Amino acid sequence: MERSSEAVTLAARVRSSSAACRWCGSYSTMVHGGYVRRLADAAVSGIKVVIELSVRRFRCVNGDCKAVTFAEQVSGLTTPHSRYTPLLR
Repeated sequence: MERSSEAVTLAARVRSSSAACRWCGSYSTMVHGGYVRRLADAAVSGIKVVIELSVRRFRCVNGDCKAVTFAEQVSGLTTPHSRYTPLLR
């Protein structure tokens, strides 16, 4: 956690060893890469909250799936391409 005069930033990462493809549902442990997602969350006491979530991209193991890679999602927090938490939406 880091606090500045403008925002509170929370750094987090997913700890699971696998993720499910959103297209076919196959679970994969083959990590392709990773990146940091910045999600805006509801303000606390008038101070903006940002979640910096480290996520991984996995290779889909299903050869018939249209996805080659997919990003892991956190149930109840992220959806594909979202920049806001459900609470802020």
